[in-house]
Amino acid sequence: MKYDIEFKEMVVSLVQSGQSVTKVAKDYKVSPITLRSWLKKAASIEGLAGKKTLTAEEQEIKRLKKALKNAELERDILKKAVSIFSKKD
Repeated sequence: MKYDIEFKEMVVSLVQSGQSVTKVAKDYKVSPITLRSWLKKAASIEGLAGKKTLTAEEQEIKRLKKALKNAELERDILKKAVSIFSKKD
């Protein structure tokens, strides 16, 4: 059976608030194994929706990390070029 994301989030939040997996699974007619799987996904970076929406700060950090990686790559290339052209024949 397919469950929508709102339902998954609701039952996961019930377990996270202290109710037992067995009780919530029984009350909402969901397999305990399925519910535990949803709990693992909810704890992961991506979450239940499959793709995490990033906050503005997280997006800026991601952009800055990418820019830093590119700058380091350019630096390494330039270092190699300098060493090649500075060799005496």
